[in-house]
Amino acid sequence: MNKDSILTILSTIIFVVTIVFVLRPLIVLMGKRVPEGQQMKESQFIVVVVIVLICGFSSEFFGQPAGMGTFILGMVIPDGPPLGSCLVNKLSAFVTGLLVPVKFMLSGLNMDLFSFGKGSGVIIGFVIFVSYTIKFFGALAPALYYKIPLKDAVTLVLIMCCRGIAQLLISHLYDPSSRYLSQHKNTILSNNPNDELRILFCVHNAENVPTIINLLEASNPKRDKPIAVFILNLMELKDRAASVLESNTRRSKLTSSRSWSKQVANAFDLFAQKNHNSVLVRHFTSIAPYASMHDDICTLGLDQNANIVIVPFHKQWSIDGTVGSKSPSIRMVNQNVIKKSPCSVGVLVDRGQVGGINSAMFQICVVFLGGADDCEALAYITRFIDNPQVNLKLVWIRPFDHRKYDEDKETEDSLDAELVDHFRASITGNERVSYKEELVKDAIGTTRVIRSLDDGNCDLCVVGRYHEPDSPVLFGMNEWNECPEFGLIGDMLATSDFKFSVLVVQQQAPGNDLVDGQPLQTIASSASYSDYNDYQSHSFHSSYSNYSDRM
Repeated sequence: MNKDSILTILSTIIFVVTIVFVLRPLIVLMGKRVPEGQQMKESQFIVVVVIVLICGFSSEFFGQPAGMGTFILGMVIPDGPPLGSCLVNKLSAFVTGLLVPVKFMLSGLNMDLFSFGKGSGVIIGFVIFVSYTIKFFGALAPALYYKIPLKDAVTLVLIMCCRGIAQLLISHLYDPSSRYLSQHKNTILSNNPNDELRILFCVHNAENVPTIINLLEASNPKRDKPIAVFILNLMELKDRAASVLESNTRRSKLTSSRSWSKQVANAFDLFAQKNHNSVLVRHFTSIAPYASMHDDICTLGLDQNANIVIVPFHKQWSIDGTVGSKSPSIRMVNQNVIKKSPCSVGVLVDRGQVGGINSAMFQICVVFLGGADDCEALAYITRFIDNPQVNLKLVWIRPFDHRKYDEDKETEDSLDAELVDHFRASITGNERVSYKEELVKDAIGTTRVIRSLDDGNCDLCVVGRYHEPDSPVLFGMNEWNECPEFGLIGDMLATSDFKFSVLVVQQQAPGNDLVDGQPLQTIASSASYSDYNDYQSHSFHSSYSNYSDRM
């Protein structure tokens, strides 16, 4: 080995040591100066870019490929927030959208396909074919051995063996939602009034926590009406790490990395302590891209046998009541959950009005027009009746000539009337609960009734998502529908014209193979705050009411 080779090796070692023990701590220190939830300053980002360029130049200077230095630097920079997420946000569009395609384009232009002779081309093609065949069956055999369905096994093998055009086939071969779609009939209406209520709350940040806790307080958890609450902290996957869905029973490092996650956990744990032996709280964390975040939500809803999943609305309001921010990504998540959820779904429009600090009573109004979703909403609100701090009002909006209109819908109308009659019978003598029937001729009358609710005596309005658009009380309202996935009435209530919070409820969409399950053991009434870590998921409860059977 000559002198030049020794110098090249030594310089390369010194270069790598400098990257690991000098440049890495410098970049990490810069990352610690980035406030949580914010992006790094332009000056900080420029410093990182300069360091990357220096590494590339130095690598070339020491006789190595220019990409080696930047590759080593990228390997030693830690994943996760705040540093990894900030750099990915800054660089991903530029790198993946421009540099990577240009790199492969230049590589393709430099390739001389005519340099292959007839014999060598056949040999190379044969070697590639044999190699991929061995690789394919080598990955397929273990999958079949562990009894993975053939279709899923082939999809898994394609993911592991091939890139590029094969990825276009995977979306047709494998649908992640197939594992939680149409598994069980799991709704609030399918429960008896005193059955345990299982609610999965999705939290993107800490701002919705007070309203969620006040909503749980209004649900009046008691030993004979227990509530199991599952909190899912949702975080966008922004860096190079893999997607994660995990239980945070012992305050994992993942949860502790976000201060707002700790605040959420502490708030709900205090709620569980306050409602000892009637509320169980479990915490989960999902870190995933927004495009697949609904899979974690629906999977957890199925695993925990939730009766309803409640997600936050994609708009947030400022103090003066105007729309402060919109998140199209969260809207996409909500749309997917509404479409594929294995249980009922509630979308919470939080305006901070549900049982605020200065509120002595919860003022709740239910708008009822009929249908499965409205019946599900009424079944949920029925649990609020016994709460002495809740004033509840049910408004049934019906066509002026509803008897004539409902001749073709006699069965459905009788179900609605039967459920309302049952509600009215249960509130006899209860001065905190009122019932009012509004007869309207058209959509204008419906709009007038709904606008009359915004009189300062409503903190939360609850309504079903879907209503028949050809109903005379709604005909024409879909012409100005901004969020079709929110329903006609829900979309109206979600506008800035109203000041109260809104909960839009959708009953579990009926699948093709809904089946009854096995009795589900109640967990919240027999579990305390201290032993929720020992909780284990049980099978689905099949105590159906007469209403849900006939829906």
